[in-house]
Amino acid sequence: MAKLLNSVFQAGIVVEDLEAKVKYYAEELGIGPWKIFRTRDADGNVKSMFARGWTGGAMNKGFELELFDKDFTYPMYSDFFKEKGTGVQHLCFGCEDFEATRAELMKRFPVMMDSCVRGYDPSHVNCTYFDARKELGIILEISEYPIGAEEGKTASYQWEEEVYPVKVKF
Repeated sequence: MAKLLNSVFQAGIVVEDLEAKVKYYAEELGIGPWKIFRTRDADGNVKSMFARGWTGGAMNKGFELELFDKDFTYPMYSDFFKEKGTGVQHLCFGCEDFEATRAELMKRFPVMMDSCVRGYDPSHVNCTYFDARKELGIILEISEYPIGAEEGKTASYQWEEEVYPVKVKF
């Protein structure tokens, strides 16, 4: 059998207080830098928040931790918190051929979410989440490119971005 998945390069974790967790990972464990992403409602209130931090010490390098606030808009994350509390919600794997791997995994597992909710789009970096909890004990994500890859594609979502910790230049 051909190898469908290669290295795990991301863990998605649902947390109760995203900003406090980012600060803890950065200041107590030295993990980062972090990009914090926010969306807001019409009144300017934060609607959804997630953060990405890298163990490699540089943006988009090393293993990625992706933290989701417990009140994240998409039910996949907020339902996880309601059912289980905080913890690892998914693991993301790289694959050699995204389309072929996606098609093969679709024969085995139900799709939970496709391409950050907006559906597959060849101009975007695509990912698919599969419900493999019964067979593997996890929600399995595959990504067209390793997180942070610059391949001339755009993210399929629009968010405010903040980098933490901010580096001050003198």
